[in-house]
Amino acid sequence: MNPARDNVHPILVSSVDNTADVALICTPDLIVERLNLVARSFLAIDRGTSLLTVVNPEDAEMLGDAISREEGTILHARINQAGAWRLCRVGLTPFALPDGILWHMRMVDVTDVVLNARYNQTILAASLRFGWAEWHDVPPGRNTVFSPEAYAIVFGHKVAEPRQVLWDDLRAVFHPEVDYDALMHQIREAGSRGESYRLEFAVVHPDGQVHWIESLGAASEGLDGRRIYGGLLRDMTRDREQALRLIRARHAESLRILAGGIAHDFNNKLQVIIGHLSLAQETEYRDGSEQVLQSLNWAAEAADQARTLARELMALARNAPAESRPIPVQDLAAATRAVLSNRPAIGFELKLPDGLWCVAGDRTQVAQVIENIVYNAVDAMPSGGTIRFQAQNLPQGSQKRVEILISDSGPGIAEDLLEAIFDPYYSTKSHGHGLGLATTYAIVQQHGGSIQVETSEWGGACFRIILPACDGRALETLPGRAHPIATLKGQLLIVDDDPIVLASAKAMAQSFGLDVAAAASGPEALDWLGSHPCDMVLLDWVLGDPMSGREVLDILRKTHPGLVVAVSTGFADVPIPAGVPGLPKPYTRQRLGEVLADLLFQPGMDN
Repeated sequence: MNPARDNVHPILVSSVDNTADVALICTPDLIVERLNLVARSFLAIDRGTSLLTVVNPEDAEMLGDAISREEGTILHARINQAGAWRLCRVGLTPFALPDGILWHMRMVDVTDVVLNARYNQTILAASLRFGWAEWHDVPPGRNTVFSPEAYAIVFGHKVAEPRQVLWDDLRAVFHPEVDYDALMHQIREAGSRGESYRLEFAVVHPDGQVHWIESLGAASEGLDGRRIYGGLLRDMTRDREQALRLIRARHAESLRILAGGIAHDFNNKLQVIIGHLSLAQETEYRDGSEQVLQSLNWAAEAADQARTLARELMALARNAPAESRPIPVQDLAAATRAVLSNRPAIGFELKLPDGLWCVAGDRTQVAQVIENIVYNAVDAMPSGGTIRFQAQNLPQGSQKRVEILISDSGPGIAEDLLEAIFDPYYSTKSHGHGLGLATTYAIVQQHGGSIQVETSEWGGACFRIILPACDGRALETLPGRAHPIATLKGQLLIVDDDPIVLASAKAMAQSFGLDVAAAASGPEALDWLGSHPCDMVLLDWVLGDPMSGREVLDILRKTHPGLVVAVSTGFADVPIPAGVPGLPKPYTRQRLGEVLADLLFQPGMDN
């Protein structure tokens, strides 16, 4: 048995001692040079012991073959742990030292994961992927020596042996925004203080992809007394992407709460504006003033744009789709064509296969996703271009999904903007409010789907949307309204804690000929109903103290079981009991009349 050495490189010692995994250093003949406390406990061996004493004989040959090739690898081996064979994922990395090669081993016990069918080879392999780099701070022509693994991580292609790279060549692969000199200064400063360092930096691989690298290392004295810097390198691109997604999710959650409150108040104000505008637009002017009507139409158009903005805020605030119904992708494509119909400079290409499944979701919200992306594409091509809409089925086991691709021939999205493109309030347009793509991202997530943006074949943007699918057919269009709403008869009670909204709704309802009473709170409404006959109630669902809309509805179901009640609210995700008609704010006089007519002409109503 060969004795263990005491002069193991300090960086290797640090990489073993400072990890929570089973980690050790061996000679080529598998004699343990150093191991951490985790390895000592797991393997029940010590320095100077042959690793072959705990490796299954059938796997020992495979382990020996891997070491004989003197290249890093990842393999499975059965390890004897307390008398039982445990399947371990073993990462092997060779390190060439002045007195020979040492092997760094890192083990992860995957037995339970495999037995539970949750084993993901890609994730485990990524967790063990690292490489070694070492450089001497001695001019001229400072250089860095990379292990094959480290070279692949930094330069993007594989080599069979360690490579020596001049600093000028190394600098060339760094991302243009990385301050190379500042990184080198940090490493030297840490070395002068005798401290380890941790750095993150970006490199550009030959395929143009940006990779984020983590470097962990420290300085030591070489045999000639000069300082040597060395460290472990790891490709952390996936980790960074996952962290960004987590940050985005947390950001979206905080914004969801804020957006819900803002949109509710905003919709109440819009209710007053739209209500009175629609009432005024439908009033006959005795003097026939067209200028007044035109002004009203302009105001109504602006209010409708504000309602669209409120709807986008609502989409951000909503936790789940309001409804899930079959949506033919052909309908979404037709809506896209309609958006482009008055833009002759924009060409439209459509590629849809036969047998395409329907998307399962809320028709209004999914249409909004498509609309937002198309409008972004149009804005990106002021001089004209082409938009392509294509889709395909994506069978995924028992789950069905539909992939929709919308690509354009515009200038594309700059690489440094891709990470922020779905962030709320981020916009590259001077006239944009930054909610369009944030809304798009939120809606797709709420539907259990995913959305990505990449470069199209024309060099423009290509949005890849994947949504749940179903075999069901879309609902047929409802027949035309059977009941006229020019004149209605009956007693209506409107309950709303906003006095301006209450006055606006009352005026619109009275314009249909209804007798209308108003109450500003739940107790006031119940008091009035205790002494007055009533045919129907329009109830604000989010009443303030002392009684909510739900509490009022629960009491009415007991005290007035035959009374027809409709609910109105400016919130998007407030749950409303099944079977209760809803009237989202803001609504027009026409929409209010339709709902009231439906309520009055329900079976059992005396009309």
